[in-house]
Amino acid sequence: MQIVLMCTTNDKAWQDWSGTVVSGFEVAGIVLGSLPLLISAIENYESNLDRATAFFKWKDELATALRKLWYQRSLFEMTLRNILKDIASGPEIEEMIADPRHELWKSPDLTQSLEHRLKSAYRPYIFTVGEMRSCMKRLAGHLNVERHTVSATIAER
Repeated sequence: MQIVLMCTTNDKAWQDWSGTVVSGFEVAGIVLGSLPLLISAIENYESNLDRATAFFKWKDELATALRKLWYQRSLFEMTLRNILKDIASGPEIEEMIADPRHELWKSPDLTQSLEHRLKSAYRPYIFTVGEMRSCMKRLAGHLNVERHTVSATIAER
């Protein structure tokens, strides 16, 4: 088994797992909040595999996939911190990182400031974050992460 952590989407509007349409930078909060769920699902999947099967077939692949997911989460968080550093205060950034449902993710002022800061890179960045979100949604489906568990995490968005 090879787990590929690259996905594509042709979604015209992004929806969270509960079906609510989201736009702009709010998707970043959804991605940030979903990553720990997927990491936990992979860890749980790995710990519940039959030991012989895990040893001979999947253990190395799962460990590699988990390590890559942790790495991507760290990169994503550092990118968010860097992008937000001149737009939001230090405490606001910490609150947003700690709480993916924080109201600032939905702020039109934040979106406008990000558009100004990123200029022509804003739309590609938002598209890329949307691609990440779609990838995580597919990965959650493959890992049998219960839809209502993920939806409950982002239901307030």
